[in-house]
Amino acid sequence: MDARPLLFAMSFDFAVFTQLAFQYGPFFFSLLYLYSLSRWAWTKYHQALSVPVENPHRSSAVQVGCYVFVASFVVGILLTLAACVWWWRYRPTKFVFAGRIVGLHSYEEVSFPDMYTKHEDRPAMVYQPDQLHNQRFMLVQDKPFRNGQIFEVDFGKKGNDDISRLEIAYQDEEDDSSYVVHFDPKTKTNSLMKDGPTQTGFLNMFQSTAVYAQDSMPVDEGKSNPSRFGSKTTQPDVVLDSLQDGKTSVGVKIRILRSLSNEHVSSDTNYLFNETSSEPLLVTIIDLSRYSDPQVASLAGDFLRTNNVTELVVKAVTSHDANRRRMGEMAFRHLDDRSAMMVIAWLSTETPTEAAVLRDAGNRLQVAGVFSPQGDRYYLAATWNRSNPQSVSCLAHLFNGALLTDRTLRDEEGLMERLDKRIVYWYDKNWTYSMRDGILKCGGIPRYMSLRALNSLSQ
Repeated sequence: MDARPLLFAMSFDFAVFTQLAFQYGPFFFSLLYLYSLSRWAWTKYHQALSVPVENPHRSSAVQVGCYVFVASFVVGILLTLAACVWWWRYRPTKFVFAGRIVGLHSYEEVSFPDMYTKHEDRPAMVYQPDQLHNQRFMLVQDKPFRNGQIFEVDFGKKGNDDISRLEIAYQDEEDDSSYVVHFDPKTKTNSLMKDGPTQTGFLNMFQSTAVYAQDSMPVDEGKSNPSRFGSKTTQPDVVLDSLQDGKTSVGVKIRILRSLSNEHVSSDTNYLFNETSSEPLLVTIIDLSRYSDPQVASLAGDFLRTNNVTELVVKAVTSHDANRRRMGEMAFRHLDDRSAMMVIAWLSTETPTEAAVLRDAGNRLQVAGVFSPQGDRYYLAATWNRSNPQSVSCLAHLFNGALLTDRTLRDEEGLMERLDKRIVYWYDKNWTYSMRDGILKCGGIPRYMSLRALNSLSQ
């Protein structure tokens, strides 16, 4: 009997075996040798032993069968050891790096290449102008993450085509890390920083302060009507239309301010002091330097510093043109305290009379816009003496008539007697000007509130 057919009579499906080999590696071969080849070799060895002794091929068949069995068994054991070592060091598990970027505004967008993401709205807060949200991310890979391994995140603002490439570094000891987008006014770049202690929302933390506001957006036709420009501008009307419109997105504001920051102007450039349907463009830029978005505020501040806003205002208020002087005085009222003091100091030596006119601090209008999806809001805080009945009554009439409320005048007076501060807002600067004047006439003290000032009240 020929023993060779006994040893090699085995059929293979190479396509299936190849796929299994690539999929399972040393695990597949260890099972192949121990379960299949060793059993097959042992069967053939026993078959060789059953060959009659007088068969001349018996001894060689027994010897070959023994060698094949021993070899397949030893190789199977070695492959099992290799598979165990591989599994111990590089076991096929999934490694996950998860975290979140917190406190994103509705106009801010992030994109995570090759990551799983989930949008997560933050709990709504009373009188919160914008719906903040978190963006969760999760990265999965089949090998351990390295300490300090960098992952990239794309960040942008609606209306602005510029995309910032931010970086997240993996740290071994961290679990579900939280990051916030930070804008550096010195480098003009955005970056991700570790989130500090959770900050509570503003305006909902007031205890002795009541906040009342109008809830619907009024129709404000003709706010940026180019036909009301004082003279032909050297800049496209779209700049004035968009930058002075409170409904303009943050990204568009950034794009316009960047284009303006590339130009050096002088006090003779008409478009900065032209009286539009709302206000001179210089006043708009001054107010934007206090805007709630740090990038907008930084770009507006850079424009004012580059073009020496104090010199522009000084030249305007000392101009022989009465309209230019009026526009200069309006810009002065919107300056920050330091710039206003510099203007007063210069005028005190040159034109003391004009300096005396501008020195009235009660006429200061340090307006600070706060973004909301319905349009920029302008917050105004009012404080008063509760022990002054005339002031309380006057302010009660003012607030009851100017705010959307279901309270009667008597209820309003009772509320005013219990409080000494209120914060109101609206979407139009002129509304806040009228409200401010009314608060002053009633003996109260008005003060414009920036987003930073609002947040400080909740700490």
